[in-house]
Amino acid sequence: MLSALKKLPAALVASLALAACAAAPANRLHHGVLHLVGNAPFVSPVLDDEQGRRWPLEGVDKAQALALQNRRVEVEAGPAGAKDPLGGQPILQVRHIRPLD
Repeated sequence: MLSALKKLPAALVASLALAACAAAPANRLHHGVLHLVGNAPFVSPVLDDEQGRRWPLEGVDKAQALALQNRRVEVEAGPAGAKDPLGGQPILQVRHIRPLD
């Protein structure tokens, strides 16, 4: 019994690590047009995809967003872990973005 109790913390750590890996969201490719919404200087980048969904984006710097504004882009992104406070799509954490035109 005592040896089983000694192994319990290691087993718990291992199972938590496996659960965390399984729960990690995978990146997906999204295609659409990058727009800036809001009023200067408080603008935020969003991606309007081909299905009519608007995805708020995190991880796009201001200079890059300005350069890609109103252009078709491919975005590799995963969920940022938060939803748009205005009730839209989940916020995407951008890993990579590139123009398609």
